[in-house]
Amino acid sequence: MNIVSERIKSCYNALPSSEKKVADYILERKDDLFQYPIKDLARLSGTTQAAWTRFAQAIGYDGLKDLKNAYYTEANSSLTVADKGPKISFKDVNEYTSLQSIADNICATSVQAVQTF
Repeated sequence: MNIVSERIKSCYNALPSSEKKVADYILERKDDLFQYPIKDLARLSGTTQAAWTRFAQAIGYDGLKDLKNAYYTEANSSLTVADKGPKISFKDVNEYTSLQSIADNICATSVQAVQTF
């Protein structure tokens, strides 16, 4: 079990019902966090976008993006430890200042991925 899931379970009983729905959804389908925007996650879980944000904050994250990054970092760390390979960094496109930086990061990440295998 991972740290984020443990954090969710430890806070579960103190959550309001709408946030418990979010917790249940994440515990059952955590991969959906990376496949859908918050609008779709809210619809799929039968909650609201605000419930998702409140949930992330209730379990100790700044928001949904911070929660996603924690899951991603945890998964990436698990792969690094298991494979003894290099850690591929996750960058949000909004952090880049130019198209060149995006291209450079894609290239570097691709090289790291190939070297890992």
